[in-house]
Amino acid sequence: MKSGAFVLINRAKGEGMRGGFRETLDLLIVGGGVVGTAVYFRASLSPAIRSAGLIEKYHKVAQVNSNVLANAETAHRGDKETNFPLSKALKMYEFYKHLLAYLKERGHGTYVELPSMVISTNAKEVELLRARFEMLKPHYPDLRLIGWKEIAEIEPKVVEGRSDEEKKHLIALYSKGHAVDYERLSESFVREGDKEAHAQGKDFKTFFRTKVLDIGRDAEGIYGVKTNRGTLHAKTLVICAGPYSLMFAKRLGLRHAEKNLSAEEYAILPVAGSFYYTLEKFMNGKVYTVQDDNIPFAAPHADRAVYNENETRLGPPAIILPFFERHHFSTIVDFVSMGMLRLRDYILTLLSVLSDPKFFRFELKNILYTLPWIGRMCFLRLGVRKIIPTMRYRDLRFAKGSGGIRPQLLNLKTRKLEMGLGKFKGDKDNPVICNVTPSPGASSCLGNAIEDIEVVEKFLKERR
Repeated sequence: MKSGAFVLINRAKGEGMRGGFRETLDLLIVGGGVVGTAVYFRASLSPAIRSAGLIEKYHKVAQVNSNVLANAETAHRGDKETNFPLSKALKMYEFYKHLLAYLKERGHGTYVELPSMVISTNAKEVELLRARFEMLKPHYPDLRLIGWKEIAEIEPKVVEGRSDEEKKHLIALYSKGHAVDYERLSESFVREGDKEAHAQGKDFKTFFRTKVLDIGRDAEGIYGVKTNRGTLHAKTLVICAGPYSLMFAKRLGLRHAEKNLSAEEYAILPVAGSFYYTLEKFMNGKVYTVQDDNIPFAAPHADRAVYNENETRLGPPAIILPFFERHHFSTIVDFVSMGMLRLRDYILTLLSVLSDPKFFRFELKNILYTLPWIGRMCFLRLGVRKIIPTMRYRDLRFAKGSGGIRPQLLNLKTRKLEMGLGKFKGDKDNPVICNVTPSPGASSCLGNAIEDIEVVEKFLKERR
């Protein structure tokens, strides 16, 4: 299968890259997923940015991890993610508010409102949810702690089939939530960005079927982005290309925005997300289970599909695969050639991560879930029935060809897996931002874009 992967040439300068598209843009964005398109939209609102371009290697936006079949379609807000500390939950909530404001004002047809909850199934989880509710309630005014009777009114299948003893341990953190079609949202960002730019007389362009081959700079400090369709020139760059963002960050000599570590100290752990689905309605909304603090991936959860209220999607499984794009086998070459430049450090870091018994058991179990025949039974018994006790083997189907790659960051220096967004930045002499955005990167897209555009504005001001 053809991947359309980026090819990077190790060139420090941009000599010889002139040609192609002659004008110099204020901003060039690489990557047309929901993160890149959100930056495009926010750029259209900035008085400092008069021209911008968006490069996407596929024929339209959101064809990789933002595709409707590649993610859980959740607008995360931090309260249901039980492995988030308060600071991270509130940061997520702040970003969620930006997303929600856009959805209500401009995102018609891209989302649905539905119930959202995280449930407990044993005494230990009951105490955890009660404590979490007390911590969160001053910050989330609509968050409620409900018992099994109210859960039964909202999500009957969660309670159906449970014994009286099991019901004693069934409570939930509940609020209204949203399911988002991030593919349609990406299209909306481009459409609204073009509309805003046109109204203000700005020059905004999109370049589809355009693959980045090389990035360099000339003597005047202008970036030359060589593509299969010619060379684009820009004063600043924002790169939102999944795992490839880290590869650009390495080649461009960037550092982690928070930890101030060189991009060379990081590698990608590609985690492939998959899901099962049903052909009849089991869920009215989204139901999560309590997550382990040491595992940066979702525990078993059930979601009503955004595109079909009668389809329920159930996940994980989440397994480590040597791909940079799911189902694109040629990206294995990219992973091997660019993802493990420090092979010894990579192997030692991976072994360190897998040496955590909880992580190892999680990964082993999720590999089991993906096996033919036996995987469905194991997922049913070990994962699904924690949420829907009456689910049967014949109700479940594995969603072949779906799911995406979550580019988790491995810190080669500390030998640890780092959770959340990885942002790598340059400075006024190298005005580039590279975003590595594992889940919940889509939910953070607008908050992240606002921050990126503030940095770009600063870069442009310093250039002048």
